[in-house]
Amino acid sequence: MPTTEVNQDHFSDIPTIEGLRLSYESCFTCGVSWYDHHISLDCAECGGYALQRPCPECGGKCSSYWTRNCAISHEKRRATWEGKCLCK
Repeated sequence: MPTTEVNQDHFSDIPTIEGLRLSYESCFTCGVSWYDHHISLDCAECGGYALQRPCPECGGKCSSYWTRNCAISHEKRRATWEGKCLCK
């Protein structure tokens, strides 16, 4: 029976699920990792926060945290958040 040798270098270029997730949870504009809680203050896609932020409607008074919508943030190149203000 013939043996098949697998060249591990061949597989090193294939993206992993974890690698794709880390890339998706990073800013496409400036390149910082939101996953690692990094942001750029002068980048519209970062919007001053990583993956969560205090409620933007009441300035955080309601103690609610909103979650970044990564897909729309990437598409529009502007930070987009999902959540509900508990003051209303």
